[in-house]
Amino acid sequence: MFVPDDDAGEYQGLTGAVLELVRALAVEYEPYYVMSPNPEPEIGPDPTDVIPMAAEFELERIPWFGIYSSSLINDFGGRDHVMSAPAWHVEELETGSILLVRTRAPWADLGRDHPVDRHLLEGTDR
Repeated sequence: MFVPDDDAGEYQGLTGAVLELVRALAVEYEPYYVMSPNPEPEIGPDPTDVIPMAAEFELERIPWFGIYSSSLINDFGGRDHVMSAPAWHVEELETGSILLVRTRAPWADLGRDHPVDRHLLEGTDR
């Protein structure tokens, strides 16, 4: 099931398994950045827009879920600013990276004007 239906807001089935796998891999390997590809690039971030091809890159949209390393967290205004993002789920991992799930429903409302994008990319409330 793609959308959580219990009060705890935990994903079940395939979506839950994928997020748990990505979380476990991120804790094990401490990547610079992890993002969810969009199955319909015409309505959301194109993977080529959000995959770092060099040490420096700039996000144009926040993907449905992502894991951000400490250096990216600083680029977004710091740990407190990222943790207060108006996302459906924000979680600090034991590595110091932050897992952010933008919306409850996967790939919902991926436009650049989403509050999460404004908060992290435009510095709203910074």
